[in-house]
Amino acid sequence: MPIIKYGEQIRLTGKDAENFLRNTGRNSLPTTLKEYQSAIEIATAQWKELDSPGGQLMAFLTSSDQLIEEDCKLVKAFDISKTEEFKLPSLYLKDEVTGQIAFTEFGLEHYEDQFKEAGIDIHSINTESGFDHAILWSIKYSAREVLFKVFADEELKAAFQPFIDALANRLKAYPTENKSFWEM
Repeated sequence: MPIIKYGEQIRLTGKDAENFLRNTGRNSLPTTLKEYQSAIEIATAQWKELDSPGGQLMAFLTSSDQLIEEDCKLVKAFDISKTEEFKLPSLYLKDEVTGQIAFTEFGLEHYEDQFKEAGIDIHSINTESGFDHAILWSIKYSAREVLFKVFADEELKAAFQPFIDALANRLKAYPTENKSFWEM
């Protein structure tokens, strides 16, 4: 593991540095073990708050990056590469012959209400592409609901305006290839 420790100072390199930045959402690497541990704990809690299968998976992966000192070396508290016991429950089962899917209880628990709010009956979805489309549509619906609430409140609207302007500029500078998502 390319984490170097000298006294209380640490230095992350390679995959560990990439994983830390991606999983914590930070834009700089920690310089002490205490700073590293704190960032991992905060990020794990934030991922759990998403209350979605993806959020739970990211919380698990982020928390597995906690470090402990063992034989004067820093090692991960839980090395996911050394175990096969953890399996994220399936959202749906797929018939490999027909390509049809059926949601598991886990999938229904995590997506039925979200889809219902967007006007989608989860029981009518029977393909992976239909599931992907339903996710995109429900995200778009949720984002619109938030925007309507923001723009109905003048104080919130003023607070979010710089973000909206920056997003508009970014979309102009980096046009998305997936126009259908933005045009839905």
